[in-house]
Amino acid sequence: MDITSLIGPWLSLLLVLGPLFVAERWIHQHSYGVGYLLTGDKGAATGFYYLVFFPGVFLHEFTQYLVAGILNVPLKKLEPRLQEQDSGTLRYDFVTIDTKKTDTLKASIIGGVPFILAGFLVYYISTAILDLHILLEALGTYDLPTITSALQAQFNTPDFWFWLYILFAISNGMIPTKEDRAGWGLIVVVIGVISIAFLVIGLDDVLVETLDGPVREGLQTVTTILSIILVLDFTAILILGITEDTLERMRGFKTVSYTH
Repeated sequence: MDITSLIGPWLSLLLVLGPLFVAERWIHQHSYGVGYLLTGDKGAATGFYYLVFFPGVFLHEFTQYLVAGILNVPLKKLEPRLQEQDSGTLRYDFVTIDTKKTDTLKASIIGGVPFILAGFLVYYISTAILDLHILLEALGTYDLPTITSALQAQFNTPDFWFWLYILFAISNGMIPTKEDRAGWGLIVVVIGVISIAFLVIGLDDVLVETLDGPVREGLQTVTTILSIILVLDFTAILILGITEDTLERMRGFKTVSYTH
């Protein structure tokens, strides 16, 4: 078995994740900045910022609320009101579980389900509704007529702009927070222990087949989804950058610091 076929999908995923994290952070910061330029008030800018990403925020918090109820985990806080912010960072603290009254496994499930659900919705919207994977393939050809044809097909999709907005809002709010990832280390350790056990008892062929089969296909699917999001984010960055620069010139002042 060629080792590159095993590690290749992981490397491809890492190559997409890096720019994606940077792009998402930029988008959040400058979405807040545009809100501040439009209103001149931090409270109003915070409201504008959360309104832009409302579908993603609602999906995350409502899913955690439902999963916590299903697992019978008590809530520490249920606070629907926004707190004024100085910069663009989605704070998923409207629904907070009481970690002292639950175990690591349940906390990991509650933190992970919103990410999994958001990933499924992003994949479904981008492939089953918008067919963005076809546009991504067209961009990869660097052939102008092919790209133009793919773009025209996109614009002819029913409710194209609505679904594009929903995809944008959910995908840019799906990265798990530090609190959501608190118990994920345990899951990684368990997977590692199982893999080592397979090697020790002589089931390395089964392990390799799994890594080269379902795992590789799953990683390729995730990488495709994230690549679609990255293209969407780069487009949003271009629009936000032009909008922010235009508003700064019109208003005569710069946006608030992004160092927070």
